[in-house]
Amino acid sequence: MRKLILGLLIPVFTHAQKLEGVWELKWGTSVDSAITIIKESKGYTPQLKKTDTTVTLIFMNSKWGFETSTFTRLEFYKDKLYSAIAFFTPDTPDEYFKLYTALKNSITEKYFTPQMDKEEFSQPFTKDDPNNKKMYAILKGYAHVGCSWDFSLASKFENNGVIALTITNDSGIILWYRDGNISNIVSKQVDEKAKKDF
Repeated sequence: MRKLILGLLIPVFTHAQKLEGVWELKWGTSVDSAITIIKESKGYTPQLKKTDTTVTLIFMNSKWGFETSTFTRLEFYKDKLYSAIAFFTPDTPDEYFKLYTALKNSITEKYFTPQMDKEEFSQPFTKDDPNNKKMYAILKGYAHVGCSWDFSLASKFENNGVIALTITNDSGIILWYRDGNISNIVSKQVDEKAKKDF
């Protein structure tokens, strides 16, 4: 019996426990390599925005599995990929919840169950309300629907990254993939700059 239980657990803990990248790109991929890989694999050409240390590639109407995002942003710090954000804008409340569930199930199937999974509604709203009423609650700030997969908690490795999925109160669904190592460097730089500017 002990061997059977161990045999069932091993695939769960060894299957894709490290978030190595997104969209066929590994974390740390250069801007030029990312453009080439995406052009060859997906046929997309990005809009490009630059600062001294960052580059953002923006792809309009881009595919994520069977779903199409309104736009996708790939973010680079010192020519290294560290973040991907996809923004989806379904047409109806039913489509919001259907898409949110489809994305959540797809990520869970590929990796593991999200450690944070919330559907919180303030009175008079509840999670059992019809979708149009739940969407109204989210838009007005009376509800939060979101989940996240923290790869640092799921494995022995540190700073493995995070995937977050949220229905926002800005009429959209955000799917955010973030590398742990480079993102931490960027966060520290932003904090230091904010302290200097203050």
